[in-house]
Amino acid sequence: MSTSFEVIFIGNLRDIDPVEGNTRVSQGAVNSWLGTYGSLANPLSETAIRDFAPGSTGFGGGSAGVYDTDNNASNDTFTIDGVEKTHDATMLFNATITFKDGTTGTVSAVLSQDTNGDVYLMPEFANNADAAVLGSGPIASITLNSPLYAGGQRGQGYNLTGDRFATNFVPCFTPGTLIATIKGERPVEELRPGDRVVTRDNGLQEVRWTGRHMLDAKALASAPDLRPVLIRAGALGPETPDRDIRVSPNHRMLLRNELAEVMFGEREVLIAAKNLINLEGVECPETSGVTYVHVMFRRHEVILANGAWSESFQPGDYSLRSVGRAQRNEILTLFPELAAPSGLNGYQAARLSLKPHEAELLISEIGR
Repeated sequence: MSTSFEVIFIGNLRDIDPVEGNTRVSQGAVNSWLGTYGSLANPLSETAIRDFAPGSTGFGGGSAGVYDTDNNASNDTFTIDGVEKTHDATMLFNATITFKDGTTGTVSAVLSQDTNGDVYLMPEFANNADAAVLGSGPIASITLNSPLYAGGQRGQGYNLTGDRFATNFVPCFTPGTLIATIKGERPVEELRPGDRVVTRDNGLQEVRWTGRHMLDAKALASAPDLRPVLIRAGALGPETPDRDIRVSPNHRMLLRNELAEVMFGEREVLIAAKNLINLEGVECPETSGVTYVHVMFRRHEVILANGAWSESFQPGDYSLRSVGRAQRNEILTLFPELAAPSGLNGYQAARLSLKPHEAELLISEIGR
């Protein structure tokens, strides 16, 4: 759980809490929010993610542990990308999430509005079914279908719980993973910008950026979906990998198989580690903590890690917004073109990346 997390900016919308001093909201204003925000052409995951943190007063006044409806008990504040805002009101909606791959999911979406009218999609307050949907892939759009009033009473709004479930989606390696370089195999955590790494498609390529993200036991207990995936030696083929490797759940491994060509028109495909769980030798064991290390090149590359081909960091695939502000600013200094959607779209995946249901189908066929 965390009091700082990422949110999605929905837009500047009609004020749903025009009368202060109570927890009521305007039904007409709430209904005006219904509709779709974002699109496949202009996905929210690439244009609208913001950093949320407690403000100068935080959520300590009024009701304990929540951002109160504005002026009902206190002016609770938060920051968006470092700019302080005052919480006004929160509402829940029956909503449909559309992901970049065109798939959809349904959630009870939590939306909060500040006193300027800006509205943000919030993460869940617990690791529940809605959190699983929100964290299952890059979000293209959200459609607000109908309001869910507090206690089922029309016109009744909500306070916002301050400590919420946050998910990190960065695809990366764990320390100790050996990466093939011009100087032989080197632990991934020792790589630095300028080091030349063996790639499957473009020979030796220089590392442009490295970063890391640490998750302790408490973080993993609240977000078990972030536990690393263990791929045992030989699980992906003869001596592939040539020793056990642990990667983040969304880290994509290269699978070369004739069935992939028959089913998807490509002999080599990328599959997220979490979607390989049904393969013998792939599991997600308990762990007391983990450090994830990411490596980025001028383009998305396929590199050799513990004898298995797998992906490098791809900022265009949602992960740029998941590394934290400082590391994101560092990346944008090196790659300023990534600040625009066109730049992100230009950072293309090195291989076809299978959707979860496609990966499941391929793995089931391979296992026959």
